[in-house]
Amino acid sequence: MSHALSDVAEAAARAASIVMDASERLVVDADTMFMTQARLGKPYRGAYETKSGRQIEVPNVSDVLSETAPWKICVYAKDAIERSHRNSHTTDGSALRATFGAFAGFQRLCIGLRVLNRYFAPSCFTRSDNLFEAVEFQLESIDSAVKGISSKPTYGPEYGDETGERLAALAKSLRATLEAVEWEMAAFPSYAGCKANTPSF
Repeated sequence: MSHALSDVAEAAARAASIVMDASERLVVDADTMFMTQARLGKPYRGAYETKSGRQIEVPNVSDVLSETAPWKICVYAKDAIERSHRNSHTTDGSALRATFGAFAGFQRLCIGLRVLNRYFAPSCFTRSDNLFEAVEFQLESIDSAVKGISSKPTYGPEYGDETGERLAALAKSLRATLEAVEWEMAAFPSYAGCKANTPSF
């Protein structure tokens, strides 16, 4: 096993041990203080102390489902992952370790993209029952990409003289999108009451 893969396996094992210990405390001891950790949530930084007194250094992969992470994971996916590992203290932990191992690869991908000034933003499957959730997801991705764009490096001399023009073109495109939303929403009777609270640009 390579050093990198060994590191991933070791981190996954630590993350799984934390979840399993927290799961036992939640279910067996009815200690709701460990609910977040038992559901694969973000543990406290530093070291986690198990019931037996063992100190476990919290690995970075334990943060992968955190709301503050620089990537967005669908709430339904997070719920499904958490449910698949409910009562993990009753298992041998192999499935949980495999999940955290996969998380580690995903986390490294997202961090690498961030270093390259890119973002993890998968396409969202749109149906009538999740239309607004899909649009909201895409708008949040646009919002996170645009914020601070003027201070980000452009990586290439050819952008030097075109930055202003490209920003102007982007602003024009965003305004056109807003107008399209306004046009679509005008068909809804309830929109008239909300329009007064909609900012104009």
